[in-house]
Amino acid sequence: MKRKIALIIPIALLLGACSHELLDTSTGSVTGMLTTRSAIGGPNGSIDVNGMTENSLTVSYYAGNEFTFVRLYVSEGNGEGLVLAAQDMNYSDGTYFYTLSHPTFTPGAKIYICVLKNSNGVEVCIPQGELATVSTWASITYGDDSNISPGDQPTPNYMLIWADEFNGSSLDPSNWTCEIGAGGWGNNELQYYTSRSQNISVADGNLKITALRENYQGSTWTSARIKTQGKREFKYGKMEARIKLPNGKGLWPAFWMLGANFASVGWPYCGETDIMEHINSENTVYGTIHWDCNGYASWGQSTLNNYWNNFSVDVTQYHVYSIEWNSLSIKWYVDGIQFMEANIENSVNSTEEFHKPFFFILNLAIGGNWPGYPDSSTPSPSTMYVDYLRVYQ
Repeated sequence: MKRKIALIIPIALLLGACSHELLDTSTGSVTGMLTTRSAIGGPNGSIDVNGMTENSLTVSYYAGNEFTFVRLYVSEGNGEGLVLAAQDMNYSDGTYFYTLSHPTFTPGAKIYICVLKNSNGVEVCIPQGELATVSTWASITYGDDSNISPGDQPTPNYMLIWADEFNGSSLDPSNWTCEIGAGGWGNNELQYYTSRSQNISVADGNLKITALRENYQGSTWTSARIKTQGKREFKYGKMEARIKLPNGKGLWPAFWMLGANFASVGWPYCGETDIMEHINSENTVYGTIHWDCNGYASWGQSTLNNYWNNFSVDVTQYHVYSIEWNSLSIKWYVDGIQFMEANIENSVNSTEEFHKPFFFILNLAIGGNWPGYPDSSTPSPSTMYVDYLRVYQ
């Protein structure tokens, strides 16, 4: 199995000569690709806002399927006046959308937006906030698509190409394979991964990976690890998942990717992209790449200590963890806030691994070289909830 070496120092620098060029903070590195506003992420999901020209804008929300209703609320004037309330959004192919115009939509105007989703009577404001308090909604600064105001985060004009919304009653075998077994998984971990319903299930619109303290096949914990290897593999794009995590000593949940050629070349030659890792009860998550550069190399940052935006994360609440990956770079985000970037342009520092297809892995490990080991305080069961995983290109 893959030997996944954890970072002993959270902010890992590259080894040897593979150190100085991986970080690229130049604002013009993707000039020419920025044609629309990025998704605005929050703890309850994400929306897209584009078409900002001539006093108009379009709000869209990818839901995957129809709900009881999805309605749009918009306020201008720094939240002082409603422009639109309880407007039913149009629906097509998994996406809700609505276009509106208002004379106050002028460059520089601050606009608050709430997409209210009702699922069998349960209402939530997407991407964040409470319906009754406009100031808690997501906000944007109005501007033409070609000249988005500072502070907004433009991205390529992505289209959804694949998603698993986990809306059924079991794991979709066309997407996922359960990995089975123990042996430490290269990190001296404790768990035995199973495909039992006690450890892996789909219910209530979530994938649930549950770790249990129990004696099983010679191991003291059980859990689950699933992969899309040979089924869903992607080169470049925006990859995101909305996830809620458990806290506890020795817990190590992760949302990550391995090169599709892993079986033939092994690790680290296949490359690894850790979109999100969390350990113990820390109020931060990590983003990292691992690869071969005349020997093992890695580059990673945490949300608490990086070159972009330092912030804490309450992982026990839902957050959208994502990367934007193209031929120039890989960028990491939590709820749309960037905290990590790796330069892979022209395969600098032997990063050719990251110009090939990768597959996804979701798992909840117990113990290991990096987090240390659980004790009597570690909760059992401990569950990792995944609302959805989506890929855009």
